[in-house]
Amino acid sequence: MSKIVLVATKFVEWCNSNGLDVNYLKTKYMVIRKPQRKIAVFPTLLIDTHNIERVTSFKYLGVVIDEHFSFKDHAELVNSRVSATCGIIRKIRRFLNLHVFKLLINAYVFSIIDYCLIIWGQSQFSILSCIDRQVKRLLICFLYPQSSKFYSRSYWKANFDPITKDTPAKTCFKFFKNIDYSNLLQKVNALGVLERVNYYACVFIYKSLVCGSKVKEIHEWYAEERESIKGEGRVSNSCSKLWNE
Repeated sequence: MSKIVLVATKFVEWCNSNGLDVNYLKTKYMVIRKPQRKIAVFPTLLIDTHNIERVTSFKYLGVVIDEHFSFKDHAELVNSRVSATCGIIRKIRRFLNLHVFKLLINAYVFSIIDYCLIIWGQSQFSILSCIDRQVKRLLICFLYPQSSKFYSRSYWKANFDPITKDTPAKTCFKFFKNIDYSNLLQKVNALGVLERVNYYACVFIYKSLVCGSKVKEIHEWYAEERESIKGEGRVSNSCSKLWNE
């Protein structure tokens, strides 16, 4: 901790000498550790008589980083944002055609899921499964309008027999059993949530194999591929071939 204070003090001095002010209210520190490692008392960090707050998670460039690097907090944030967005799209689904629905789901649902998915998606498959179910429910409600009644409490109450205690569970199970989820994804020209993790991993591996580890060469190669007119030379087409293989 003494080394951290020394480095932070030098940083504050450099900021003062260059006419910059440090916002201590927004300055936080986080102790990165394994979940099995317990710390009874966390040290207090004082910089220029200011007490720096310790946090267990911090949002940096849109990604919530926690002290265990499990990305659970970020996955839960994505899950809540996708849930809210899917709920809004479901409410206006009657006023949408297939083209507009595809634009909305790509702009407001998959854009949230895809952001840094290759980083946080590898360790949170349980939450990804919840997100996948929400996307599946949205696709079913739009492409099969008759399924909306199964998500209504009034339908289950109206079809409940208090004497025999029969519910429309069999009808509901039979209806959803006959739905092909892969066919739904093909209609909207999209990949499933769990498939997207593997897809972007293939994209990253493909770029690394072609360009190596130099970031500059990767960006130059990607720019050249985007300027290509032929569809076979594009990055998306190449990655799709790699995915299909």
